[in-house]
Amino acid sequence: MAVILDIDSGGKHYNKYWLNFCTEADKQASLDFVEYKKKKERDYLIEVVKSGKQPFWGRTLELKRPESMVPKCLRLEKGTELPDYIHESVTGKLVSQRMKDAIESEEPAGDGFTFFPIAIKNADGTDYPARYYVWHVHRKVDAIDASFGGLETVSGEPDGRHSWTYVADGIPKSRERLAVRKNVIQDMAVWHDYRFHWYCVFVRDSLFEKMKALGLTGYRAQSEWAEV
Repeated sequence: MAVILDIDSGGKHYNKYWLNFCTEADKQASLDFVEYKKKKERDYLIEVVKSGKQPFWGRTLELKRPESMVPKCLRLEKGTELPDYIHESVTGKLVSQRMKDAIESEEPAGDGFTFFPIAIKNADGTDYPARYYVWHVHRKVDAIDASFGGLETVSGEPDGRHSWTYVADGIPKSRERLAVRKNVIQDMAVWHDYRFHWYCVFVRDSLFEKMKALGLTGYRAQSEWAEV
């Protein structure tokens, strides 16, 4: 089974903190990655089209993040406490040491995702007491099974070049209506699906349950998926 992680809207830490870059060099590193990503995606799309494939297949690019394009430091400008999972920051997803350990107990970093250490400073310039990492997931797979009725194509019929979104009838985003293929994700702890929303990170159920057991904070399940 699998879960899509989302921000814990309304939770203990929701809208209670704000992180910014410590220096202009940190900001530039993040901006450099944005431009690098745009160029790599553009170049890959050109290759895809030249090879005779439809532009849709440009979505399959797995892009790793160069370490030189990761900020070294962020400053906690608002609030005094951070959650273990930071769904969005000025430089991507962040995780605490505890969450990093939980993820790597399920799958080591390398093939599908990378952690980059990042210093966190309090507003007064002192060190934040917990260690944090930029968490970059680059793995992309085609794992969704739409036969449970909880998904529809973004436009048109499924033709191999389609993408999925939730059906718009307000049904629960649950395992009774959503599924992923076990044979595709059986050895993976985290992944993106290139037929689904680009920002959604899937995690396997055993990792999600471990996160709950450890009392990790800052996340909720956007949706839960069966395995078939």
